Amino acid sequence: REAGFEVITPNEEEIDEINRIIFEELAFENLKSKPYLISLVERYAQEKGVEGVILGCTELPLAIKQGDVPVEVFDTAEIHMRKLIELAAE
Repeated sequence: REAGFEVITPNEEEIDEINRIIFEELAFENLKSKPYLISLVERYAQEKGVEGVILGCTELPLAIKQGDVPVEVFDTAEIHMRKLIELAAE
C-alpha cells in the first residue's frame, strides 16, 4: 500500500484452476477456458475494485489480451523484455 496499490491474489481454488489451464490447455495450445479467465478478471474488477491484472506466467498472455478485460493488463514477460532492451541500448 505504501506504493499506492494493493496486491490482491486469486483464492486457492482459483489458483488451482489457473494452473490447470496453464499446464493442461495453454501448454498444449488447446485453450478452452478463456471465458473462465476473463470472467475471473471481470469479477475481481467489479467485486474488489481491481484496476489491473499481472500476467505472471509466460503462458497467460496467450489467453488474455488487453482488449479482453476491462482493466489494465501487465504482461511480465513483455515488461522484462522491454527493460532488457532498454538496458542493452545504454
